[in-house]
Amino acid sequence: MHGGMKRLGYGLAAAFLLIPVGSHLATGSTDSAPPASARPPKAELAPRAAAVRVHPTEPPWAPVGWGPPVLAENFEGDRIDLSRWAVYHDPQGTHPRTRKAVSVRNGVLRLTGGVYGGEHLSGGVAAHYAQTFGRFQARMRVERGAGYSAVMLLWPTRQGDPEWAEINFAEIPDPLRGTTGLFVHHGKDDKTSSRSIDGDFTQWHVFTLEWLPDRVTFFIDGKAVWEHTGGNIPQKADMHLALQNDIVCYSKDQCRGEGAPEQVTMYVDWVRIHPMSS
Repeated sequence: MHGGMKRLGYGLAAAFLLIPVGSHLATGSTDSAPPASARPPKAELAPRAAAVRVHPTEPPWAPVGWGPPVLAENFEGDRIDLSRWAVYHDPQGTHPRTRKAVSVRNGVLRLTGGVYGGEHLSGGVAAHYAQTFGRFQARMRVERGAGYSAVMLLWPTRQGDPEWAEINFAEIPDPLRGTTGLFVHHGKDDKTSSRSIDGDFTQWHVFTLEWLPDRVTFFIDGKAVWEHTGGNIPQKADMHLALQNDIVCYSKDQCRGEGAPEQVTMYVDWVRIHPMSS
């Protein structure tokens, strides 16, 4: 069911931005969602596309029609580059996170949910760089396990100033990782459009988002799986790319329970961000 945009921000003084404490999963599809309190307990399933296929790939060349990358991240070395990324640390937050859940090894970013200091915590990062419109791309996979959701999204520097906005180009709370949600949110009343895409997201896939003033297009492994041209496309927000392995409990099947893995890791191989061509 639609959970609505999270109106809370977790401030990092070093980054001078508000980055998200969480996101949500919507299994329904709507172009004008009412407030969460007014929504029915069960929403209709979003339209589904055919299951996507795995196409492992190296970081791509600059795409035609877009500017050169403003962020080309391969996660080299043995730690995340803090000049590029803000690391979440809010163990008591709505979606509790710790910097201990964030690591880099063998050219891959790892966001590992598990028990830290006796508490179930997970991790996330957000790019310091922000832009309005552009192309955002990442190669990602996530392990199976209830209670966690791999999320890749765009979030404004300050939510609500100059507009309420959020775009999710991967959101995977399904414990088996057989479905990902795609979402466009806009406005204080959280007008939402969404799609649900089937696939095996325990395997590597390249997720791409192209955000333009008149459309938002979502790709998986180079194939367009949804083009949204509705009226709720964000127009003003300066958006940061956020990578999150969120602790979630949206439904009984998705909540952490007996038999759940001790740890669940989201892996990100590389990231590319391109601005619109001038």
